[in-house]
Amino acid sequence: MKPGDRHYGTKEKESALAILDQEGGNFQRASRAVNVSAMTLRRWNDARTPDKVEKARLVERENFIKQAWDTINKCVEELKKKIPDASAKELAVIIGILFDKVAKIETASVGLTIEQIERLEIKGLSDSDLEHLIQKRQTDLR
Repeated sequence: MKPGDRHYGTKEKESALAILDQEGGNFQRASRAVNVSAMTLRRWNDARTPDKVEKARLVERENFIKQAWDTINKCVEELKKKIPDASAKELAVIIGILFDKVAKIETASVGLTIEQIERLEIKGLSDSDLEHLIQKRQTDLR
C-alpha cells in the first residue's frame, strides 16, 4: 500500500484530533503519537476548524446576549427610580434602543412581547404610559 492510499475511519480521525489537542496543536508530536502524517492531521484539523470557530462564536453570542439582558434589567431598575421625573417618551426611547441592540444579536423580533414586558418588569408604569410605549414601538417598526 502506497502512502496516501490509507483510509481512516471517523473514530481514528477523532482520536487523532483529540491527541493533537492534547499536544497543544503540535502536529509533529501528535503525528508521531498516532502514526498519521502531520499533513493529514493538518488537513483534518483545518476541516474541523470552522466547527470550532462557529461553536466559539455561538458561545460568545450567548454570553453577549446574557450580558445585554443583565444590563437591560439593571437599567430598567434604575429607570424605575426615575419614572416620576421622566416622560414616557424618554423611557420608550431608552427601552427601544436597548431592545433594538439585543434584537440585532438575537435576530428576533424587535417588538415588545408580553414575555419581554414581564421580564423587564415594566409593571411600574401606568397603563397609559405602557400603552403609549407599546404604540411608540409599533410605530417605530413600521
